[in-house]
Amino acid sequence: MNSGTRLGAFDRLEVVYLNVLRVVILVLATAFLAAAILATVNAIPKLIPDAKEADARALVSADSLKDFQAAQAGQTAPAVSEAPDASADQEGKIDSRIKKAAASLVAHLKSPDGSAPPVGPIEEYLSEKQLALPQSLQGDYADSLVKLMESLASSPDRSVDADQLIDWHYAKFQEATEAATQLEAERAVKNAQNLQAALVAGGAAVSAFFLFLIVVFGFVLVKIERNLRRVSVLVLKDDETLVAEQAAQLDEPVPQG
Repeated sequence: MNSGTRLGAFDRLEVVYLNVLRVVILVLATAFLAAAILATVNAIPKLIPDAKEADARALVSADSLKDFQAAQAGQTAPAVSEAPDASADQEGKIDSRIKKAAASLVAHLKSPDGSAPPVGPIEEYLSEKQLALPQSLQGDYADSLVKLMESLASSPDRSVDADQLIDWHYAKFQEATEAATQLEAERAVKNAQNLQAALVAGGAAVSAFFLFLIVVFGFVLVKIERNLRRVSVLVLKDDETLVAEQAAQLDEPVPQG
């Protein structure tokens, strides 16, 4: 009787332990699955690169005659790098807007006696500057230069240094080109960093999901063990009942004939 009581208490304790273990496994499985989902959600946006390219045209500002005069007054004229010679490849292909700007510049440089520098070298000089810029900026440079030279030609102020004005105007587009290049480099670095972070997050998601599968497998094993314990207890109780019934039958008096 004592043995049976001890066995029953042990079985009940084992069942409680398996129930607690089952709850712990469920909590761990839920945590690992949530971690895998969160890591995946975090990785997906980082896998999409930033495809927006820097637009140098939007970075050009303050390129009018008034801006130049204000810069001259404040002595903030930017440094200008020399434009490479591109006239050899573009001979006879000077932009019509460059020709128009050169004509306005010649009108500004015309002396009271009617003498003026030849327009051809000026056209080539301005064209060299245009062709030294990225192709995406060449059209904007020509349009801006036409407006600038027309403003210069119509301005009553004859003290404006045309060479400094042209260099200042060209420097504005150079600065925009350099700024766009810098933004492109930063974008490339950011995309590389996002990709690396996405790979780390993806690895964490895979690891968490793998741990989730392991825990689920452990949960299945615990559940099988728990069910087997229940079956064995029921079988043991049935055997004890059968033995008791057989013993009771043996104790019954034999009927007298």
